[in-house]
Amino acid sequence: MDSYELQRRIFEIIDIKSEFSKELKDDLAQLLSISKGAIYKRINGTTTISLADLAILMKTYNISFDALVNPERRNINFQFPQLERKIVSFFEYTHTFKAAVDNFAGLPNPQIYYATNELPFFYYFLDKDLTYFKFYIYAKTVWNLDSYKDRNLQIREFNEEFGVMNVLNESLKKYYDELPNIEFWNENILNNTLNQITYFLSTGDFEIPEEAFILCDKLEEIMKHVESMAEHGRKFMPGKEPTEKSPEFLMYYNEISHTNNILLIVNSLQSAIFTAYDNPNYIISTDEQLVDYTLNWFKNIQKSSLPISNDAAKTRRAMFGKIHKRIDHTRSEIESILAQ
Repeated sequence: MDSYELQRRIFEIIDIKSEFSKELKDDLAQLLSISKGAIYKRINGTTTISLADLAILMKTYNISFDALVNPERRNINFQFPQLERKIVSFFEYTHTFKAAVDNFAGLPNPQIYYATNELPFFYYFLDKDLTYFKFYIYAKTVWNLDSYKDRNLQIREFNEEFGVMNVLNESLKKYYDELPNIEFWNENILNNTLNQITYFLSTGDFEIPEEAFILCDKLEEIMKHVESMAEHGRKFMPGKEPTEKSPEFLMYYNEISHTNNILLIVNSLQSAIFTAYDNPNYIISTDEQLVDYTLNWFKNIQKSSLPISNDAAKTRRAMFGKIHKRIDHTRSEIESILAQ
């Protein structure tokens, strides 16, 4: 590929990513601080792009140089945000979460696919007590926050001094009001969290041991809400009712034990894959080949899964019934631990 062909291909990709926007040339001129006429010369190849301008374009429009000059190469590029910016507070994480959701909602015609072996954190964040419990675990085991090294868990002490829940609630409203989901679950979806409750209870981390029961109650409430969304085939916030404008929510039962949490955002601008890596941290890839592969994987999983949403009442009741039994079993374990 010669320099002219390379330059032509770059502007072709930018044109596609911008959905052939009529204002694209004005945007490019402003981005590179040159005239609109100068942009035309670069697009038609009469003027060569400088290395500095090339770097700006590829960074702004997220174009992989390696994929551009060596499309047959099979290396996949990933981003790992936590390498660039270590989480040092709940406040910082919630704003990172908000930025991701805002980006999802701003994409044209988005569709979310989610295969997971654990309840997605979007559901934990619907409740303040569950949010604090998960943040407490992340603070001690993943983020290694100094202020939590010797701190016991007291869920009622979690306040909103940093506006954590306000930020989450803003993001969640957008997530539940605007983004359609296709999710793949099985009855083991709460196992990890239920095990965490009994583990931290047995290690004496609960300042008030009886609060373990509160977490079970909150998980039960969240499950009832998810079951209601599945019944309606729509996403909506707790305490609300779905409308015709509510985004679609499709659930499938799949007995395959997923080894990771995979979230795929498909849209007409730029799709992306989020894979849990040291949960709740994640790695991200926008590689087109990997996106296509993952989308095909989801389609194949969907074919071998049982519908849970809409009219699939029997399968839905069976799966959620098993989940509720697991919560009840954890309550019995809590009682045994407290009796010791």
